[in-house]
Amino acid sequence: MQANIGDLISLINKLLEEILSKEENIEKIIIVIDDTDKLQPQESQNIFVENNDSLRRIKNCVTAYIITYDLIRGPWSSRVADIFDQVITIVPAIDYRTEKGKGLLTEILERRIPTELFEDEEICDTLIGYSGGILRNMIDLAKSSCMRSIENRENKISRASVQFSKNVFKKNLETTISSDEEYELIVKIHNEPNRFFVRNDTFRNLLYKKLLIEYILDDGNSDYRLHPLVEELMEEGI
Repeated sequence: MQANIGDLISLINKLLEEILSKEENIEKIIIVIDDTDKLQPQESQNIFVENNDSLRRIKNCVTAYIITYDLIRGPWSSRVADIFDQVITIVPAIDYRTEKGKGLLTEILERRIPTELFEDEEICDTLIGYSGGILRNMIDLAKSSCMRSIENRENKISRASVQFSKNVFKKNLETTISSDEEYELIVKIHNEPNRFFVRNDTFRNLLYKKLLIEYILDDGNSDYRLHPLVEELMEEGI
């Protein structure tokens, strides 16, 4: 990754020039710039809203940025839509609680790891449940479970390795709770999951950190739930 966004854009344009000089009959080039959703909200606002000229210097291709949740749901969403040609809202999680959602997540996971590599058939469902339906979480949990089993010289991905990976991930989630306001809101949501909460900065911070997950229901409405591992933390009395 480059030191700043300007250097990154310059490097991309050089690569595009090289590709176009060597290849013929290219119909479309798509560049996906990932991990920019990990930027802090203020950094994201600065890059995508306040100082976005450099982002539009990329020529001869379609550029897709994976951007922060705040920019597509927060107060700057309309400005982002005006600045860029098209803004695609990506649902941050697949509702694993439904048969359709669970089936889709199972299909994605099995493309990465064949079921015969699991110690038992229930491990796939366990990984999906621990992820809360967030694809990145699910893949990371599966990968770390696989590495743990390799370290332990196990023939298959064991339930013990999955539990180990889950505990590490849960501890990491706990460390992202960074203020009393966030903790207090987590407790309130845990105690009253169906209550409507004001979509303030604290609420958005929980969504940004994936401590709180948004699921889109069939009727188009949103259902907000704590990450299942955060629920575990609450039940353990953190």
